[in-house]
Amino acid sequence: MSPRRSSRSTGGLVVTLVVGVLAVTAVLLAVFALRVPSNPDAGEIPGPIPTWGGGANPGATPTSTPTPTGVDEPVSPSPQFLSMYDGNLGIRATAGSCTGAPAVVQRTSDGGATWTAVTFDGADVRQVLALDYVSDSQINVVAAAADCTQTVVSSFTGGEFWQAYPEQIGSATYIQPTDQNTVRVEGTNITAPCTVREVQSVTQTVVVLCSDGSVQVRSSAGAWAPVDVTRALAMASTGPSSLILAVSEPTCSGVLIRSIDVSSSASTDLSCLAADQANATIDLVSSSVFYWSGADFFTSKTGGASWSSAG
Repeated sequence: MSPRRSSRSTGGLVVTLVVGVLAVTAVLLAVFALRVPSNPDAGEIPGPIPTWGGGANPGATPTSTPTPTGVDEPVSPSPQFLSMYDGNLGIRATAGSCTGAPAVVQRTSDGGATWTAVTFDGADVRQVLALDYVSDSQINVVAAAADCTQTVVSSFTGGEFWQAYPEQIGSATYIQPTDQNTVRVEGTNITAPCTVREVQSVTQTVVVLCSDGSVQVRSSAGAWAPVDVTRALAMASTGPSSLILAVSEPTCSGVLIRSIDVSSSASTDLSCLAADQANATIDLVSSSVFYWSGADFFTSKTGGASWSSAG
């Protein structure tokens, strides 16, 4: 799901990131804290200090749960991330690793029909922890460098130029890469009730998608409470108390798209999408829903009721 969601409501819950010019606002949905050295190219156009609004939108389903090998080698809880700004502009990434193969980051300007590789002007981005396409010009990437320290790398030119802002890491929401049972929300570590695959945060609500396909919600400093859903593959927020989910359902030969109210667990099955379930990633902007898995990229302009291939 996407992070800025709280501020621009492509989701409403987490997913977590911001609109900012010299101001630091934080409403999240997914992401973290540490420091990472900034190393922009001399020719980069500097932008204002980034702000975060919402949560990280790491929507993905790992085919297996990585096992951490030590504090210096974080696991990759989400193999894919997707954040769309509107029906055309978006950014996506594989998770990568700060100690192994780096993340592959791409952006689109035509709704996912074509994708262009993103380079970061010398900023050290090895592992992606969250993405947020905040505005038509601002994109935030929460990342880990080669030494596994964490930072926020932002562009204020629509992805043309980038710069690291390590001081902004405390505004992000994400899964702690060394411990999938801990989520970091605006600089605070919160113990999750499960091994977390995705996290989203909006205002005072945090939602986690667990590795067993269940979903748990937490308001303010309250206790975690289960949402009545199973076999969930990916999630995106659609409002302060609602989600859209990609679900593995035996009655659907593909991926079941379902909306659910996290407070009441009332749900509606929207469609059965003939798509791969592996590394499922979903995002929502207004009434447009986007689904990414491997080579598949699908869009729905009907809130998930009907779909077309973007390729």
